Amino acid sequence: MGHGWPPVMKAYEHGLRPSLSIDVVTTVPGDMFTQMRCAFGCERARPLGVFWKADQPAENLLTEERLLEMATIDGAHVAGLEDRIGSLTPGKKADVVVIDATAINVAPVMDPVAAVALPADVSNVETVIIDGRVQKRDGKLVADVAKARRLVEESRDYLLEQRRGQGGVRRSGVGSGPAGTLRAVERESQLPGHFGDVGEQLREERQRQGISQRELAARLGLSPSLISQIETGRSKPSVSTLYAIVTELHLSLDRLFRGTDDDTGSGRAAPESAPGPGVGRGTVVHPEDRHVIELESGVRWERLTGYPEDEVDFMYVVYDVGGASAGNATLMRHSGKEYGYVISGRLGLQIGFRSHTLGPGDSIAFNSTQPHRLWTIGDEPVHAIWCVVGREE
Repeated sequence: MGHGWPPVMKAYEHGLRPSLSIDVVTTVPGDMFTQMRCAFGCERARPLGVFWKADQPAENLLTEERLLEMATIDGAHVAGLEDRIGSLTPGKKADVVVIDATAINVAPVMDPVAAVALPADVSNVETVIIDGRVQKRDGKLVADVAKARRLVEESRDYLLEQRRGQGGVRRSGVGSGPAGTLRAVERESQLPGHFGDVGEQLREERQRQGISQRELAARLGLSPSLISQIETGRSKPSVSTLYAIVTELHLSLDRLFRGTDDDTGSGRAAPESAPGPGVGRGTVVHPEDRHVIELESGVRWERLTGYPEDEVDFMYVVYDVGGASAGNATLMRHSGKEYGYVISGRLGLQIGFRSHTLGPGDSIAFNSTQPHRLWTIGDEPVHAIWCVVGREE
């Protein structure tokens, strides 16, 4: 692009305070560790080449201290935010990055500043606190990574499709991502409970009650655009968001599984031995006949009854790796009582101020009015049987 060598030391010579930034994170790493090493390498390679040819000792080289300042306080200075962020100073926002100095690529630490500026990388970041809120804990982001990945993959696929419509794509082969995404979309479209149908039912019920999208969003503390995306099937809600919507609309969650009192799932005729009137058809539900709802963050609900139940939500639930009932460590609460049994995987469950870990064979029961959150622990999906009794319509 013709930028040439970055004029880092020239900026210092003219009394400026240079900083680091990234503008093309779609093609290059978006972390400061990479930028610090890049700036350091450039500012060592260029002057050292000059000093070598002149047979002179090197002087006025970029130091690790200045490098770290470029990535922190000088970045805040350039952005006009030095009075609020950029350093651990009383009165500023609590922005903290904790780095594991015992990792093999960092140890043994001789100079903490140099260790952060040069050998450390994103894998060494153990904890991140932004304005007092934990965003990364124990080396894992608390944000909804699955949702972020899904959104950027959908954006990529949309752009590629638009490019194809204009005469082809210059380059293909973006790894296995597009193929994996297409397989996921194809599988999702074949599920009995594709979320577009659920969103349509939510919209119909909202309109029946004469509630606008803006009003519903205001009641729930959500954006009108999110309500619109959920109703049109362009976005899937988290477990907590779906519970909030159906509770506000006094809608039976079980009926959202595309089921009616006469629906058996796949259209398979009820056997002759099925119970009489009032009991309902589809007493036996085969796995391929279950009504399914795919939620945000890799959570899947499969109804275990062949017909809707107004007083109980009886489900086979799957929390994929990284899946959670709500993002950003948000707790949810609703009426009713919950009973769960874990078949496989490890499930994290926070109820109020207490956290629990459930493994295969473990069960739990608790009052749903208590703030709670569920999430997958480890690299194995969680499969469980879950029952919510007494949730208000």
